[in-house]
Amino acid sequence: MIQVIQAPSEEKPLFTRSVFLAGGINQCPNWQDVFLNKLSDLYNGNVTIYNPRRSGDFKPEMHKAQVDWETRKLEESTVVVFWFCHETLCPITLYEYGWIKHTDKVRIVGAHPDYQRRNDILFRERQFVFDSLDMLATGLCVKLVGGMF
Repeated sequence: MIQVIQAPSEEKPLFTRSVFLAGGINQCPNWQDVFLNKLSDLYNGNVTIYNPRRSGDFKPEMHKAQVDWETRKLEESTVVVFWFCHETLCPITLYEYGWIKHTDKVRIVGAHPDYQRRNDILFRERQFVFDSLDMLATGLCVKLVGGMF
């Protein structure tokens, strides 16, 4: 079963294995739903997914609570999936990537072929960088099925 906990929910995770979806929200398509749909087609095991994309309108007064939620869930997760879409530079995602890269946390990274800073990601990442959401979901599925975290 895939349990999805969407910001700002404080629902308790059902499973010890958990994944945070790090990637653009502002000025980006809803890649999280596309990714989750693909993952649910591929994987039928147990995992909790933290999705920072809220449903409904985001108001400025929600910003601090959103940042606090994302920070807690990044820390709680056992894996972080990064997606760098091409519509924006994803500055917050780059910040999160730099932070998580210097931890022992498992990360799975994808960058759209047209992402403006793709080469920066490729030069810094010591593992494969996926170039589509389908392949990114497949990469996570392989790690889940293989018990790699």
